[in-house]
Amino acid sequence: MLFILERLSKACANEISTPCFRHRCYAVATALRVAIVGTGPAGFYTASQLLKRLGSSVHIDLIDRLPTPFGLVRSGVAPDHQDTKNVTHQYTSIARDERCSFFGNVTLGRDVSLRELRDMYNAVVLAYGAESDRKLGIPGEEAGNVFSAREFVWWYNGHPDAAHLPVDLKNVQSVAVCGIGNVALDCARVLLKGAERLKKTDLASHALQSLQQAAGTIEEVHLVARRGPVQAACAPKELKELVSDPLLTVHAPHPQMAISPSDEVVLKTTRTKKRIFEIISKAAAITATGIAGTQTLINAVPSSSAPVVTTLLADKAGPETIISRSSVSIEKHEDQGSSSGSSEQAVKKGSGTATASLHFQFYRNPVEIVVDPLTGKAAGLKVERTELRHDERQQGREGEMAVVAVGTGVMDIIPAQLILVSIGYKSLSIGGLPFDPRSGTVPHAAGRVIQTADSSSSGGTAAIRSDGGDGKGLDKSQQAVISSKTPNPSNSRNGLLEEDHGSEYERGLYVCGWLKRGATGIIGTNLIDAEETVKSIVQDWKAGLLPELLITSVKDSVPASSSDVPCNVSSPLVPLEALLESRGVKVVDFEGWSRIDAVEVERGVAEMRVRSKLVDLDTMIGIAVDNNSGYNTVYQ
Repeated sequence: MLFILERLSKACANEISTPCFRHRCYAVATALRVAIVGTGPAGFYTASQLLKRLGSSVHIDLIDRLPTPFGLVRSGVAPDHQDTKNVTHQYTSIARDERCSFFGNVTLGRDVSLRELRDMYNAVVLAYGAESDRKLGIPGEEAGNVFSAREFVWWYNGHPDAAHLPVDLKNVQSVAVCGIGNVALDCARVLLKGAERLKKTDLASHALQSLQQAAGTIEEVHLVARRGPVQAACAPKELKELVSDPLLTVHAPHPQMAISPSDEVVLKTTRTKKRIFEIISKAAAITATGIAGTQTLINAVPSSSAPVVTTLLADKAGPETIISRSSVSIEKHEDQGSSSGSSEQAVKKGSGTATASLHFQFYRNPVEIVVDPLTGKAAGLKVERTELRHDERQQGREGEMAVVAVGTGVMDIIPAQLILVSIGYKSLSIGGLPFDPRSGTVPHAAGRVIQTADSSSSGGTAAIRSDGGDGKGLDKSQQAVISSKTPNPSNSRNGLLEEDHGSEYERGLYVCGWLKRGATGIIGTNLIDAEETVKSIVQDWKAGLLPELLITSVKDSVPASSSDVPCNVSSPLVPLEALLESRGVKVVDFEGWSRIDAVEVERGVAEMRVRSKLVDLDTMIGIAVDNNSGYNTVYQ
């Protein structure tokens, strides 16, 4: 990259003193300079596609706020899915390409602003994913032992932000997971497998220790869904893996597996939905109860000081619920007198003795978290039974008419001393970035960020229009044609290029991954996503529509949020590394990450595990930047 910087420096030498540029200048680089913020699957697939399509005509800087790359592959993929994590080998080869540089431990908005990045690069791709959560918005959600699924996953995967999450599993006998997507299934599977079956994986050491302390106490996990089994959002593969555990008893009350005529149509036309329904139905095969009366003891729960919530789960139970200190958990159902009329489906999988149970709780909407007044922690989840109604205003993911869950007024309480909320991840906005808070995404067209009124004065380079102009070589099928790079003064406003109709684009600003489409899809989905975004970048570059480099020259350290630049200029060119050095940022390059990786693998070998992750940032930075092999062993 040095030869590029030298040419830029010479090109800028005669421009830097021009007052109107405020110590900035335009220069044409011999290679396209691209910054990618976020080094998860979306970021690496974007880099891969750029390298593939542009060859030696591109240089890429990969930026991540953590000293470790790979995003959710490292901190999101479950520890018992090591094969999935092998994709990091491909990402490593990309990062080691001479056309790429890795900038770890660099936070956008703190260490460098978006405006500054756009000044230093022809194109900036935002692929930093989703680091927040959607909330239930119900009473008790702030109680102890109530966490988002994201927090819990980060905790057991050793993400530095969640290393000290106050997860207490010692007195947990029953767990409620709100949601039935893949992340919810991961949480349930990790809890039900326990420490013994996960001890050789890369499960974080603190999580392994916590599961060891809770060995034998977690007896049931409830998967709670507002709608029915046909609307379950999980993947068949992950679902089958969970319910096929030979040490699990799977429960699904028969009335909750009932489906409507419209659901039957969906099952006939949608293979995935049909497969999910079949997996749950087979796993919870109907068995005869043949018990007279109204109460059946389904499992014994050891007595403890924590309250045990008695649950009335049957569909014909009354709206009243009972919370008591009891030694048993009771499931109430109506005596049907025959196996065909049983309200309970349960079957032990395999020939072994079941040690825990998994309950599918469909048509149940969480309305309150019951809190133990003595501990301030969760004791149960109050749910309202629902029924489904069609919403003609919306359309489902598979093209069918959307159905919404409507409350019936009948309440139940599910015993739970740990509650995980898995109803969706949410991306966060940064200053100067167009953002839709409802969807948690950046508005875009084929990856090009669309200008909004709120971001029109965000700074950085100008925005461009989607219609009109002479953008030769652009793909009309993308429903957007970028306007000419030469603005017409008669239709220019606030540095934006505009026409009578269409959208305004932020010139040189792109988006990919969850920030682009929302927190959906699998790792491979990001490849398709990246292909579309990179296609837009290449088209804009070939059409001459990307901004030329706008270089800021600095000598002294300045905050990333500063709108001004220092007047004492020592050099006409300041690349990202120099800017970060002037601000005292300890940047972790890929060799630094490799040192962290080597330490983790070495620790893992000593413990007979895949790896033993470091979770303390100071320790990791010390190893990566200062090459301090005497890392702090207090942090596991």
